[in-house]
Parts: sequence; C-alpha cells; structure tokens
Amino acid sequence: MEIKNVIFHKLNKEKKEKDIEQSPVTIDPRDTELDKDNELVKLLIDKIIESYKRGKTFGSFDTNTEIHKFQTWLKDFYDDSKELSFRDFTLTTMQSLKAEIENKNFATGGYILFCSYEQDGNQWFMIVMLKDKDGFTIEDLTLKTIQELDLDKLHQLVRINVSAWKSSDTKAYLSFINKKKGDASAYFVKVIGCTDSVPSKTATRAVFDLVDAVFEEAGSEYDEVSERVKETLYEFMDNRRPSPVNLDEIAVMINAELPVEFHDLFINLANSDQYMISEEFEPDLTELKRFKRIKYKTSLWVLDVERNAIGKLNSGANVIYNENDKSLTFMDLPDDLNLEILETISSIDKDDG
Repeated sequence: MEIKNVIFHKLNKEKKEKDIEQSPVTIDPRDTELDKDNELVKLLIDKIIESYKRGKTFGSFDTNTEIHKFQTWLKDFYDDSKELSFRDFTLTTMQSLKAEIENKNFATGGYILFCSYEQDGNQWFMIVMLKDKDGFTIEDLTLKTIQELDLDKLHQLVRINVSAWKSSDTKAYLSFINKKKGDASAYFVKVIGCTDSVPSKTATRAVFDLVDAVFEEAGSEYDEVSERVKETLYEFMDNRRPSPVNLDEIAVMINAELPVEFHDLFINLANSDQYMISEEFEPDLTELKRFKRIKYKTSLWVLDVERNAIGKLNSGANVIYNENDKSLTFMDLPDDLNLEILETISSIDKDDG
C-alpha cells in the first residue's frame, strides 16, 4: 500500500442532554497534511484497514449529485485540471458533515480521517470517524487512565475504489458501515451519498458460489455435505423472505459442518472485495429458485440435481436438456465416475457376448 494523502480534522458535537443547552457544532481543522511516510501514520492506516474486514455494506453513490455533492468534489480532486487540493476537498466535506450533524440530537462528533492511497493497482479513498476510548497505562508503578483512539470499533467508515468508480466496471465500487434508518450516526453515509445498490440477485448468487468455494477448500470429502448445506441454505433464505438474512446466520450453518480451522473462511471471504456480499441482504426469489434441487426417483434411477446446473443445448450447462427427445445429457463427468461407467458397460458387453 502506498499512501498518497492523509489528514484528519475534528468535528466537535455533544450529545443532546435534556434541559441543557447544546453547544454549537464546530470544526477544528488541521493546517497541513500528515506526513504520509511517518511510520505511525502508516501503522494507523494499516490498522484501520485491518479492522475493516467485517460489517460492510457494498454499494455505490446515489445518482442525485445535486443533493449528494461529495462525489463531485471527489471527482474534482482526482481531476488534475481542477486543481482542488486535498486539504480543501476534506474541509469542504467537513462543512457538509457539520451541517448534517447539527440537526441530529443524539449524534456525537469525533476525529474524521481522510486518506487516499494505492493498493493492488487501484486507487482508493477512505473516510473514517474515530473516537476516543478510555485506556490504562502505568507510570511510576501507578495505574493511570489515558485517552486513546478506538480502532477496535470503527464507528463510521466509507471506502471507495476510485479506479472502479472511474471505469464504471462495477456497481459495487464502495463499501461502508451501514447504519439503520434513524440511527444517530446515519448522517455520515448520507453526506457521502452511499446507497446499498448491489442487487439482491447478485448477492444471492454469490452466497451459493461462496459456499461451493469454502467446501472445495475443505476437500472433496465434503462434497455431499456441501449439497446438504446448500439445500438447508435455500430453505432458510426462502422462508426468511422478504426479510433480510445476515452473514453470521449463514456462517453458523456452514461452520456446523466444517472443522474449526475453516470457521472464519466464509465470513472473511463474503465481506471481502472479492465476493462483495453485504453483511445483511434480502434474498432474491428468482435467483434463489435457480438453486432449488430437482429430485425424482424411479425403480431404475434417482435424479438429484440443482436447477442451476440444467440448460439447453449450447448453454454451457453441466446438464443438457433436449426437449425434442425428452433426454438429459450429463457433461464433463468426473474421471472416477467415467471409469466406473466404462467398466460397467464393458462387463455387460462381456456377459452379453
């Protein structure tokens, strides 16, 4: 990771107390950017990113740029012809945060850190609110309290993949800590203009894809377990609609079938930039039906296949349905199954001969 710019300002806002006059909201601005090469600065940014592994909602900017102007300022900052300095950009954003928080009685301020950096070939921009917490230290063998930044609990954070946003190659180019409507801290993502616009269809499909990936990582001995878990997951998500499901709820189902060393794998991958599954999402019925299994039994054979695996000729599906002769063709059979079928046919041919 290469830090390009980093600065923080302080937003002063007290929680509204009954019968007590509230002090005006103020900003304590920093005059200059922080030294991006300072080891403490690097450590702080690293720790923030490390802490931001769970609890994300993925989405994009609201399309109404008249109301949500942050994206216009961000665009101007990355446009060299606009000559908008990093500090001026952050102070403009601070004024917008100040205006929004003034009407939120129970919201409180904190340190607002802005950082632009490059990582894995992408440009990133991050805004995070940090608050103080009480800690302890020992001086002269005496226990004393200290104030320190709370990095274990990120109160508000928005991170934007600027490269993806510029190229418009994905709708989910930003992630943020989501606050429910009416929450005292919801003003933060409102100012930035974040929307959880990742389609529920995309998230629903990604969950099943991820379940396959997790059990594949666990080993082939879990193939049958994987199918059972996906059936349970289908029933759970179908019954839950239209209410949302939570990643932790899904993780419980998966962890019940896996050794302990795999217990963090689903959550870590689900809420990562690879799969981009929000911590909470509403299952999509159309996509969900694709993962419902078709089961049928006769005296000679048993069919048990995922709907998602069936398609027509030239569809690239694993199981091809021919409507004219009412047949199913299974493609790319595993080597061991293919060998068993060949041996069976060979044995039958010998018996017939």
